[in-house]
Amino acid sequence: MPDLKHFSVSGVLLHNNNVLLVRHTYGIVKGQLLIPGGYLKEGEIPNFAIEREILEETKIMSQANQLVAMRFRSNNWWAIYSMKYLSGTPESDGYENSEAIFLNINEALSREDVTPASKEAIKAVLHGNGLGESRWCPPEFNPNEYKYYGLTE
Repeated sequence: MPDLKHFSVSGVLLHNNNVLLVRHTYGIVKGQLLIPGGYLKEGEIPNFAIEREILEETKIMSQANQLVAMRFRSNNWWAIYSMKYLSGTPESDGYENSEAIFLNINEALSREDVTPASKEAIKAVLHGNGLGESRWCPPEFNPNEYKYYGLTE
């Protein structure tokens, strides 16, 4: 099994002209606000991973909408989804983040304590069509274990 710290997901959750952000407590972005996310668990599909990560980090229930961006490196990848808000009020997990908030989108895009990658992801959701989930699944696969994304119209 490959090291799962090579496969990561993040989500841009917009709600009432606000974006969900967390203040990270470790690593190179310690103290900065960013879109929530994390690593996949063994056997987990990325869209389910980001729903789990957002719930664990912020107590917000959400659903993956569209794959809006991918970043590939020679040894890892990072998938970014637009998210649909379902319910909840942001609450820090007190471990990976010290704060979980809904912040006005325009303020988030102008603040210096929001990571540049998060700003780019927010812009991708605001201005792009993204890659939408298709219902198509090859007959030899279980639709709950196979996800195909393509350009939306």
